[in-house]
Amino acid sequence: PRVVSPWKVAAVRLCLLALDRGHLTSEDFKAVKMDMTRWLKFGWIAATGWEKREGKRRLRQYSLIEEGCKQQPPHLKHPEIVKAILGG
Repeated sequence: PRVVSPWKVAAVRLCLLALDRGHLTSEDFKAVKMDMTRWLKFGWIAATGWEKREGKRRLRQYSLIEEGCKQQPPHLKHPEIVKAILGG
């Protein structure tokens, strides 16, 4: 059996958020206290645009990449966590 660490659960939740919303921002990573470096290094996300907040403030948008990554993104690597989160 694999160890289900808090990092893995948070990473899968970020993936599900990206799939639901269509993108992530640096604020999403900050909210779960996760560094984006690994995500960029493994090619799980790519900068794709900008999101306006509070009328002026702009945040970089990152889209989730599911194919062609150095490693599978967390939600594909840990389907059992996805199932547990989604209640299936």
